[in-house]
Amino acid sequence: MITEVIMPALGETLDEATIVAWRKKEGEWVEKGEPLLDVLTDKAEIEVEAMASGYLRAILRGEGEVVPITQVIAYLADTMEEPLPVPEGREAPEPVAPLPRAEAPTEKRKRPKASPRARRLAEAEGVDLALVTPTGSGGRIVEADVKRYLAQRAEAVVPPPTPAERIVPLAGVRKVIAERMAHSHRTAARVTLTTEADATELVALRERLLALSSRPFDTPAATQDKRRIEGKERMSDLKITYTDLLVQIVATALKRHPMLNATLVDEEIHLHEAVHMGIAVDTERGLIVPVLRDADKKGLAAIAQESRDLVERAHQNRLSPDEMRGGTFTLTNLGMYGIDAFTPLINPPETAVLGVGRIVAKPVVHKGEIVVRQMVALSLSFDHRVVDGGPAARFLQEVKDLVEEPGLLLL
Repeated sequence: MITEVIMPALGETLDEATIVAWRKKEGEWVEKGEPLLDVLTDKAEIEVEAMASGYLRAILRGEGEVVPITQVIAYLADTMEEPLPVPEGREAPEPVAPLPRAEAPTEKRKRPKASPRARRLAEAEGVDLALVTPTGSGGRIVEADVKRYLAQRAEAVVPPPTPAERIVPLAGVRKVIAERMAHSHRTAARVTLTTEADATELVALRERLLALSSRPFDTPAATQDKRRIEGKERMSDLKITYTDLLVQIVATALKRHPMLNATLVDEEIHLHEAVHMGIAVDTERGLIVPVLRDADKKGLAAIAQESRDLVERAHQNRLSPDEMRGGTFTLTNLGMYGIDAFTPLINPPETAVLGVGRIVAKPVVHKGEIVVRQMVALSLSFDHRVVDGGPAARFLQEVKDLVEEPGLLLL
């Protein structure tokens, strides 16, 4: 029996995907459920499993090719003798000899769970994944685990120094990021506004929230605090981050400044009712921007829980394509890296992005006196084709006001 291997529909809005690597060779036996190939969709690299067992008789689309969903990309067959169909507009597949049965096992061997990048690095370096200690979710081996194993293995044999340089190809996720950022730089009429906000009250609020989350809500006072902050949502066991607070602040401000919550599509400006917040995440594969949907309708506990889940799965390469599409505004926070201020690039087709620096104690004039306050730099990059400087400045001013007086979020 011949089984068609098609490019799967990996997301509701996905029309095509790029073949990154085939895990099997023509003529090799494939077990159902075994990883067959890796594909790249927008910013997500996904492992595609075989839907049936059989010999990989013919690969119709090669690595690097962009293929529409549902298109046939290969054939599996029970035997090597069955005639294969001839795809429209293509030559008949060349016959291949079956690989030795040693490469076509008759019984499944439990394969360690690993990310596509980890598996490819292990294959390139000749690493048995069974020897690698996993640190990913659910015992999954990630690329960093393989690199750590290679470093430990290298300690046993120190090679002589060589003048050779290491060349990293611009491919996969890195290539997608490069293309999108270059497109943003070429097309958007980018302007950046920067202000400094007094985050002293924001710091105090976060400390209070952390204290609330670490104690049980079994007293009337604690219950009252909880309800005032989050309504019916549970705060216990949640570690609120500054990014969580900023997502709520920005989402609130965007509802009052809709021109910043817009996307430019061809010659049309689309003003969005919902706020779908992109949260920039630094991963070992590069910058990933998962989208927290309907951020304006969520309380702080829900924002914290969903953000944490998105960030964890971004690091584990487990985000679906739809979870990285449809953002209306992006927030990027580099404060944890000690960055004071920076100029963020707009994530197309969005109109604006807010960059947040570190919160640092500084002497400032406050109520006529020089005192030490917690200050933070806010940088708003926006597309001047969509919105002018005045509306953008008013939006940034409102974000600053909410940072300085976060209690306004409760009004």
